[in-house]
Amino acid sequence: MLSKYTIALLGLPLLFFMLVDPRSRRWFFKPEPYLALLLALFLFLPVIVWNAKHGWASFIFQGPRRFQDSLDFTLPALLGSVLVLLAPTGAAAAFAAGWSTAGSKAEREGVGRALGRRGRLFIALFTVLPFLFFLAFSLGRNAKLNWTGPLWLAIIPLMAWQMAPAEGGRPGRLVRSLQRAWPFTVAATMLFFGAFLHFWVLGLPGLPYPKVADFSVITGWRDLAQKIELVEKETEISTEVKPWVVGMDKNNIASELAFYRHNPGQEEARKEALSHTLGRSIFGMDSLMFGYCFPSLE
Repeated sequence: MLSKYTIALLGLPLLFFMLVDPRSRRWFFKPEPYLALLLALFLFLPVIVWNAKHGWASFIFQGPRRFQDSLDFTLPALLGSVLVLLAPTGAAAAFAAGWSTAGSKAEREGVGRALGRRGRLFIALFTVLPFLFFLAFSLGRNAKLNWTGPLWLAIIPLMAWQMAPAEGGRPGRLVRSLQRAWPFTVAATMLFFGAFLHFWVLGLPGLPYPKVADFSVITGWRDLAQKIELVEKETEISTEVKPWVVGMDKNNIASELAFYRHNPGQEEARKEALSHTLGRSIFGMDSLMFGYCFPSLE
């Protein structure tokens, strides 16, 4: 919850599991779940307090504002994000792991012995229910690449279990194909990400950097902030004017530079860096949370 509010979607399958599973219903009459809920609420309290003081900004942004966006059919993008996160082999493995009809009879019985009815129910609820929410959302709104990440947590162990040959019988055709595909998938994934990171850090001959794509997630912000500091000092010396640093994307550049453009313990340098780092809202454009974090600057 401190990182992504969408993790709250896992609370719905948890509630369903406790309602459907007879052995789990008894926990409704014990103090532990309610104490755990109070503990989670206490840890999340700073976010609630901040929102209360800032017009519930992040809650509105992640809630009602998402549904106020223009209609956009992004189901193909959502399905494509699954292929990116899991790779095609992983997506097929998730399908095989989620359906009891996948694999041979001996393999299904092996899964049953390993997990039991409760285990299969747990995996199904924690995977299918959140995915259905994102699937419905993508029919009319913009879906993001990383949104489906948490819902695969429950099924990944079963996908890994399928990689090894099944005990006591020959696996089904789909699982056999996946077992042959995994070594190539792992090797190809390592090569792809190695080439991608090399391209982003050092570049590749003949391949220009993309002008539109957002790769801020892998940007070395501390190194960039130090280089910005050098440019700022050179500009100040040559012009005798303290320059402003403005991040011209929605949020990342301004926020990250405001955080990294100072050394720990140097309070005056921190204040000076903050006072001269702005978001693009000064030009009438949206800078997301930066305007809320530093309203006096904009």
